[in-house]
Amino acid sequence: MGGGSFVNPGPKGSATVGSSTRWTSPVIADYRAWIGPELIQQSEVRTEKFDCADLGLAMLARFARMRGLPIVLRRASSKMGFDDAITVISDPFRRPGVLGRGAVECTMMRPDFAEQQFTATAVYDRFEDDARKYIGAGHIEDLGTGNTEDVARIDDLLPGDLITNGHHVQVVYRVGSTIQAPTVKRGPVGPKRVLEIVQGTIPPVIPQHRAWDLDAPRYYDSKGGAWEVYSQEDFSAEFGRVWFGRRWKFSTFNTFVDDFCAAERRASYMIAPH
Repeated sequence: MGGGSFVNPGPKGSATVGSSTRWTSPVIADYRAWIGPELIQQSEVRTEKFDCADLGLAMLARFARMRGLPIVLRRASSKMGFDDAITVISDPFRRPGVLGRGAVECTMMRPDFAEQQFTATAVYDRFEDDARKYIGAGHIEDLGTGNTEDVARIDDLLPGDLITNGHHVQVVYRVGSTIQAPTVKRGPVGPKRVLEIVQGTIPPVIPQHRAWDLDAPRYYDSKGGAWEVYSQEDFSAEFGRVWFGRRWKFSTFNTFVDDFCAAERRASYMIAPH
């Protein structure tokens, strides 16, 4: 294991030493399998409202909460002209926050942690609140933050990936699916090959289920189980110029834990008697 043992959260702040908790390929696959149905539940069944960036952040945080996974999100980047100094961190052990608050427990939980009156769920809820407050569409689009990586082709997008123009964010539901939709408003319907997304907006709304036509300049809205033409935007032509594909940089989340634990080990060695 790269950075010392990782502690899995237990009820009411207790913990047990377990195997490394990381965003591995099987875990990421589980995330992608989970997020599609969850997005549709948010759109069709639940009443919670989101703005555009918040929806993707909330989905990430809520899956991480279920698995006790680390998340690191940054606001600063070289494009923004200042040092990458503001970090939103979450882990199963300490309260998350910004400006470096929050940390990772690398060996075993200190005794006083068991006395803390908060649960692992509360830690992630607080992280979600912080992320939704401090992380916006620009921090998702800007590769300099290290929050995301580029997805250069539409066909390479996967459930849970993000589409952004720097001001708005959509969460990918599925790619290359077929829907029955009209060619013009109130026209006859037929099969259309689309990229389905779910999005929030400003002001916050119950997430909206929409679809980009991959073969024609049309954008569809799902209304009461039926698809309608919403606009005539040409997504395929605009992808890579106006709209960009982004994927959470799960390796950054893992690397933060490993680097932090390596630094902690070095510090422990320096102060230990020899």
